[in-house]
Amino acid sequence: MSTAQNKSVRIGCGSGYGDDLIELAVDMADRGQVEYLCMDALAERTLMLAQLRRVDNPDLGYDLRLEEVAHELLPMADKRKVKIVSNMGAANPGAAGRYLSQKAKEQGLKNTRVAVISGDNVRDWVDANNPVLSETGRPLSELPGRLVSANAYIGCEKIVEALGLGATVVIGGRIADPSLFVGPLVHHFGWSQDNWAQMGFATMVGHLLECGCYVTGGNFADPPYLVVPSFNRPSLPFADVDASGRAVLGKLPDTDGVLSVETCKEQLGYEIHDPANYLTPDVNANFTDVKIQAVNGGVAAFGATGLARPDTLKVLVGVDEGFIGEGQVSFAGLGALDRALLAQDIVKNRVEAIRRKGTIDEIRYDLLGVNGIHGDMSPMPKDAYEVHLRVTARSRDKKIAAAVAHAVEYVQIFGPSGTAGHRRSVKPQLTTYTCFIPRSAIKQSVEIL
Repeated sequence: MSTAQNKSVRIGCGSGYGDDLIELAVDMADRGQVEYLCMDALAERTLMLAQLRRVDNPDLGYDLRLEEVAHELLPMADKRKVKIVSNMGAANPGAAGRYLSQKAKEQGLKNTRVAVISGDNVRDWVDANNPVLSETGRPLSELPGRLVSANAYIGCEKIVEALGLGATVVIGGRIADPSLFVGPLVHHFGWSQDNWAQMGFATMVGHLLECGCYVTGGNFADPPYLVVPSFNRPSLPFADVDASGRAVLGKLPDTDGVLSVETCKEQLGYEIHDPANYLTPDVNANFTDVKIQAVNGGVAAFGATGLARPDTLKVLVGVDEGFIGEGQVSFAGLGALDRALLAQDIVKNRVEAIRRKGTIDEIRYDLLGVNGIHGDMSPMPKDAYEVHLRVTARSRDKKIAAAVAHAVEYVQIFGPSGTAGHRRSVKPQLTTYTCFIPRSAIKQSVEIL
């Protein structure tokens, strides 16, 4: 093994979700002394929103923050010699790569070399094979909606290839969250991608880092039981990783939040379902023997193992299910709850008239501040000083969805007194389903721009 492969590496998080602050990534690139900056930008919701943008404009569909990345992060990464790995290509990685490459050229960033990973788009396979959907137990063809997109979760393989070809920016579509970190670790240490113990360890590192500020105090505070002293200046996390299978997590100096054994344990169990069988495109990871310990300068994590990766890959299937019409109106002051309930009854009566003109697939009435989260499980108060009525309806007919939204707005004209905060909107509804595809059906590629 070479000296470089024996040497520990610092790998940092540059984004934990699709609306994370690019300024935090810039701070990490500038002060974090990281060699790799991995940026997770996708969840089911964000990928579907990206697909909708691409439907409207075939040249779009990538992360909305790419302009900030190009003008704020790329120059800093180029200056500090930090390599960026990201799934910010979302629904259109090719266009994202071309955009970043062009902006790097315009700014004279001669050391920036962009690689695009393709292959997660498996719509043709899904269209041809009519797979059974996990949510319904029935074939895709039995859904009334139209297939719009299908993206498979892909692993680290092409990240390793791209870095080996000299890429300094690697961008793809639905690369699995932990795989963004696994790729640089495999490349740096020269690990075999079928050494399941090493892949399980790398996946543990990726999982701890992928959600960004969740491990540095975000989504943790529950005063007075769990206290975070200050949220004024956040920091994304980084990890010092060595080839022996040990990682020490840290955050940037002079930042707020908290990085502790407790925050790391909370993140370790987040969204993995079965800790003995955490299925990713790279490995079937086992976290049951992971140890989390406080050490000088951070928190150490070690002990993850793994078994052979699954033969199938999860696919996010986007189906056009029409439109959602939404109307909102607020009430405040004495009797606010009674007036909101009256407005709700008025809307319900109007909705029955709308139903006679067309089909409403689903409708929901929420009194925000009363039952908007837990629904019928919420105890109904005797009164509330502020109540916000929200009505949402889903229909394949845009006019029907719009009519429901207008029915809510109309209570300001013919309804209870004291209405305010009226809003209405009609938006296309792209619903996510899941299926599984044989790994052999995925055809991935790397293009250096």
